[in-house]
Amino acid sequence: MMGFVLDEGLTTTGQKIIGPPPKEVQDVSLTYALEYKPAVEREKSWSTVQLVKHWSWHNAIRSVILIVGTVIGAWAVAIDR
Repeated sequence: MMGFVLDEGLTTTGQKIIGPPPKEVQDVSLTYALEYKPAVEREKSWSTVQLVKHWSWHNAIRSVILIVGTVIGAWAVAIDR
C-alpha cells in the first residue's frame, strides 16, 4: 500500500506493479486517475522514469507554493496583532 503514489499516471502504474489496494482504503485520487482519460493516455505513452520526473517536478513546485503561502499567511497573522 505504501507503494501507491497519488499522482495521475503513477497511480495506474503502481496499481499494475503492486496490485490494487483494498476497496475500503482506495483513495479518491486513484479512482479519479483510473477514469481520467488524459492520465490514462499519458501513462500509456510515457515511461515510468518520465512519469516520476514529471510528477517529482510537479510536487516540488506545489511544495514551494505551499511553503510560500504558509509564510505569507503566518506573516499576515503576526502583523495583524
